[in-house]
Amino acid sequence: LVDSYAYERIADAYLAEGQLDAAMTSYDAAINAGRLLVPTLILREKLAQIYINNDRVDEAVAQYDAILEVAQLDNYRASIDFAAARALMQAGDTTNAIIRARRIFDNYPQTAQAYPAMQMLLENGTEIDGWQRGRVSYYYGDYGGAIEAFNDYSSNYQLDAIPAELYLLLGLSYREIGN
Repeated sequence: LVDSYAYERIADAYLAEGQLDAAMTSYDAAINAGRLLVPTLILREKLAQIYINNDRVDEAVAQYDAILEVAQLDNYRASIDFAAARALMQAGDTTNAIIRARRIFDNYPQTAQAYPAMQMLLENGTEIDGWQRGRVSYYYGDYGGAIEAFNDYSSNYQLDAIPAELYLLLGLSYREIGN
């Protein structure tokens, strides 16, 4: 158990000296030496950020994907997937960034990352569902945006096609803005 932490400290020292390849080798040894799950995930996040800072986005995304293989909490999964989407977008890989943003938007509407993921989708001309747009806006606290999305959605669909939850969230949104 101690080996992993020793390898990490050695890697930190290599990194401080500008020896990136040696640092990465030691970080990999730290990951493979065996830690409990949460400390391993924290180390993978640290490693992903180092890769991003050194323009090695593919390797950073590989670390994020390794985290996603074991992460179970929606908020954590959404934050990791969004970090990967942001890294891909900054590297110019819009297609894969949009795929990840869409996954967050569709699967984790109640997370804080769903709103910036939605904005990423909209900024890149991606069509999104008004019902889901309203939900994401509501959970993020953009009540005006939620009202607009819910009203647009309910104006374009027959009454039997509108989820009952829409009316609840619409009413709660109006209440939040004082109406």
